[in-house]
Amino acid sequence: MSRTKERIYSDIAIPPGKILLDTIKALSISQTELARRMDRPIQAINEIIKGKKEITADTAVQLEDVLGTPAHIWLNLERDYQLNKARLEEIEKLRKQTKKLDDFPIGAIAKLGWIKKHPDKLDQVKELLSFFGVASLAAIKDPRRVAFHKSSLRNASPGAIAAWLRKGEIEAAATETEPFNEKKLRNSINEIRSLNQQAPKEFEPRLKHVLAQCGVALVFVPYLPNSYVSGATYWLNPKKAVIQLSFRFKSNDQFWFSLFHEVGHILLHGKKDLFLDDWATDDEYEREASAFSANILIDETTYRKFLETSQRMTREVIIDFAERMDIAPGIVIGRLQHDGRLRHESTLNKLKVKY
Repeated sequence: MSRTKERIYSDIAIPPGKILLDTIKALSISQTELARRMDRPIQAINEIIKGKKEITADTAVQLEDVLGTPAHIWLNLERDYQLNKARLEEIEKLRKQTKKLDDFPIGAIAKLGWIKKHPDKLDQVKELLSFFGVASLAAIKDPRRVAFHKSSLRNASPGAIAAWLRKGEIEAAATETEPFNEKKLRNSINEIRSLNQQAPKEFEPRLKHVLAQCGVALVFVPYLPNSYVSGATYWLNPKKAVIQLSFRFKSNDQFWFSLFHEVGHILLHGKKDLFLDDWATDDEYEREASAFSANILIDETTYRKFLETSQRMTREVIIDFAERMDIAPGIVIGRLQHDGRLRHESTLNKLKVKY
């Protein structure tokens, strides 16, 4: 027996035809005689007894007339049988899916509160199905296969990426936005950039509001181990774009570069593609998005002049340039390190702000 939500179910689905057979035997009535009395084909009676044919309302009334057992009892027996049979079939389907549980970071996403962790594997499968909004775990596609580029993500956990994306999708669906407006997004870039020197608790609400007004849902979803994804861009529908960031890298230079990198994907590339960004993949689309982001943060022409006129990258030189560019010094540090003009182990890393 199994207990579900305080109701006890049988582990065997017993067709009402078996009870019917026991009943007519007790009354010394053969199947042939029952068929004659009900004016039904013997085959129909036999199929009901074997559970191959359901007891309908008409049949239940006839059984009441012939055997004296109220029609509602036969209908309830049939209903319970069909329900229990469906439940047992569902349990079997869930049991077959338990082997896929290891494909997902159950502990990590349960710790984040995205799902509950269950000792029973069948319950855990049901929890995952509910989280992903699917009827089968097999319906969850490998995100790497649908991403526009995926070369450096080949060793990542598909389950971790899928769970991270699903959480973002849920958050984005709950985020109210205006219909996407490309012109408005382009015109909002300077305002977004102006927030770079504020603390997260100050810039986050404004940043989300500005992007929402442009038709972009910005969601922050904690990084999941083995996903290796720092950000993603995709579309929930033609009128709603999503920028999802993981804070895999916690410094301000990496955050703002990632943000404008994703904005670049929205403005430069198609609505049908999912872009998974890990800061390692190098293809045409990634280069375009990275160039877009770098130029927004630090104008390329001004940056080149800065490199030509600055012999030594001292703290004072960098801070002075950052002030003239109205940008956080840490972002300048990150750009110089990316371009090989400054060591990644530099003591100037102290100018970066950790989020």
